[in-house]
This record gives sequence, C-alpha cells and structure tokens, in this order.
Amino acid sequence: MNKPLEQIAAAALQLPPEEREALLEMLIASLPLEPGYDEAWGKELDRRVAAFEDGSAELVAGEIVFARLQSNLK
Repeated sequence: MNKPLEQIAAAALQLPPEEREALLEMLIASLPLEPGYDEAWGKELDRRVAAFEDGSAELVAGEIVFARLQSNLK
C-alpha cells in the first residue's frame, strides 16, 4: 500500500462506525459497475421474490443468520 493510501486508511479507521459506513457507501458508489450488473441483480431479486412467494424459500432474521455463521466458524 502506498503512503498516502495508508494515511487515508488510518484516518478513516479513526472515524465512528456510522461515519465509516457512510464513507464505505460513498466509495462503493464511486466504483464502475460491470456491464449487466443491474440486470443480473434484477433477475436475482425476481428469483428470490418468486421463491418466497411460492413457498420454496423462507425469510430468516438477520440475527439468526449471523448466529448460525458464528457457530459455523467455531
């Protein structure tokens, strides 16, 4: 990593979590999207909604998902 980038990263890590999250969102929004990205996500969203509506998928609360992931990492 180059020196200016290290300095920026160090300064960013001193920000409160909500400001780091806002900075992250700004940086991600500044990146170019791959061709077809929006179309691919639109199709995926449609697939997930259809799976929920036809009963082949269920919604799981985020807290449960993260708890399961934590237990799998142990």
